[in-house]
Amino acid sequence: MRVERLRDAAATDAIDAIVGLEAQSFTNPWSRDTLVWELQNSDVTRVHVLRTDAGAIVAFCVCWIIFDELHINTLAVAP
Repeated sequence: MRVERLRDAAATDAIDAIVGLEAQSFTNPWSRDTLVWELQNSDVTRVHVLRTDAGAIVAFCVCWIIFDELHINTLAVAP
């Protein structure tokens, strides 16, 4: 498994996987538009994903890094 940082909203395979995992994990999930907006318009948003060796996303964390603080906005792990 490997952790990587999602750099932009152009990684549609990753966005789709995150949105799917978000929907499985929460009763009020973030929308695809919200996630894409965060990636395109925020200087503080970071999205980290955990991929299997085959490349499937099995976990993610959307957070803000503001100065020396980390604010975790959403985090999910596949069952």
